Amino acid sequence: MSYTTLVAGLGGAIGCDLRRAQNQLLFVEYNGKLSRLNLFRTGTVVSSGTTMLHGTWLFDFDAGAEVASGATADVWWEQKTAVLRDMAPRNGATLVNLGPVDFVALTPDSLSSLTYASTPINGNNDPSNNLTTNDVFAVHTTSGNYAKVKVVAYGYDLQIQWVTYHLDSPYQVLGTGYTNPEDVKASADGTHAYVTERSGDLLRV
Repeated sequence: MSYTTLVAGLGGAIGCDLRRAQNQLLFVEYNGKLSRLNLFRTGTVVSSGTTMLHGTWLFDFDAGAEVASGATADVWWEQKTAVLRDMAPRNGATLVNLGPVDFVALTPDSLSSLTYASTPINGNNDPSNNLTTNDVFAVHTTSGNYAKVKVVAYGYDLQIQWVTYHLDSPYQVLGTGYTNPEDVKASADGTHAYVTERSGDLLRV
């Protein structure tokens, strides 16, 4: 059986309840906290725009800037010959090519769930090219952020559109000071939570 750790270091998580409409898990921690975990990842935009990535140059999607060299670069638009080209990851960044998908529909949550690799994307100037106009690829950057990238126009100089997201923390403490809370239940309208304490109290939050 496989599992995924969603958050670590909790103070004795015990009872929980799923708020389906909000896609959130409410839970109590025995050390006195009422907390929540977003099951749908959100993100904050750290850079975005449309630019020309020139042949043989590199791009830093965290800073949103073309660079000649440097440890912050995420990709290299490599020109091996007049025909052989590829989008090569750099400095620990990883890539996945998605094809001509809906660029706008890609969310931080969907980007974070993709499988990335250190394999370059074929950008050859021949029929094998994967970086054709309207192709979309994703980047897990050197800083751990996620970028979606659309090829606006293909050529030796590649015109791209991108948005880079920093994932928000899915975990948030909603309240503290409870006396050994043991369980929680959200109200049907989603506006209140009922918390039981080992001391014998039932609280409405």
